Amino acid sequence: MNFLNPLFYNIFGLLLLCSGGLLTHGHSAVSGSQTATSGSLSTISQKTDSPNSSKNNHNSAPLFETLPIKAIIERGELIVAMHRDDHSPFHMQSKKGELIGVDIEVAEKIARALNVKLRFDRSYKNFDAVVDAVSAGVADIGISKLSFTINRSKKVIFSIPYFTLHKAVLISRRVLSKIEGNMTIKDVVSLKDVKLGVIKESSYVDFAKEMFPDTKLVECLEEDRLKMLSSGEINAFFRDNNDLGKLLRKNPDLNLFFAVYSIEEQVDPLYVVTGIKNSNLIGWINAILANSGAAESQKEIFTKYKDDL
Repeated sequence: MNFLNPLFYNIFGLLLLCSGGLLTHGHSAVSGSQTATSGSLSTISQKTDSPNSSKNNHNSAPLFETLPIKAIIERGELIVAMHRDDHSPFHMQSKKGELIGVDIEVAEKIARALNVKLRFDRSYKNFDAVVDAVSAGVADIGISKLSFTINRSKKVIFSIPYFTLHKAVLISRRVLSKIEGNMTIKDVVSLKDVKLGVIKESSYVDFAKEMFPDTKLVECLEEDRLKMLSSGEINAFFRDNNDLGKLLRKNPDLNLFFAVYSIEEQVDPLYVVTGIKNSNLIGWINAILANSGAAESQKEIFTKYKDDL
């Protein structure tokens, strides 16, 4: 059995649930940032960050003990946790101020099938915080360009993938000039003078430690990476091929000094996540995703949203 398969950890979580081995965690109530009816999105209000928003204090009474489908329908609202920053073409504000993207489309499909409204809580400064919010019961589901990691699978249940990216490395052309013989990308990134940047508190911290255990890792904020690449503080960056391609398109001068190497055999699927107690909800979401037809390609997605990228 492949122990890195999300399905294994979903089943493992269900066995723990059946044995009564799960604890209920406290959390804070949601003050939603954006509300929408399924099918059309209209921004109501924007949640502002509090001093503790990055910590996501979950010490108050539970918003709901469990999140079965019936409870969501009775509430009339599906609460979706999402990263506060735009990550096109997955979740972003259009020029008209509306939330659009692949993640938004997935959330709309789920809400439409439930016949409930959507509320997006975009108060989370990193991807792990989105997972923690769902784990704590602050949100029903998380849809936020979320990758699978073993650590996350201990907190939430993963759906089947709704989109697949590939892992990639942005690397200095000076480093590439040192390639000899049949060196692999792992060999190149593991060279002594390579300083590999990864976004702090993202899945790529775990991915990098697994794929490049001998490489010097530098964790940074997403907004700082361009400055760090330009200054030489880092000379490589590990992320998905979509993200690194966007970085080069938005900063064409980088092409003179860096190149992107897409690792085709290393896929990075994206998932919806629910609380570990909500196997009935994730099973139902899987059915929705499985019957939604073939996923659009990256080229098709970029064409669809080209005016707002």
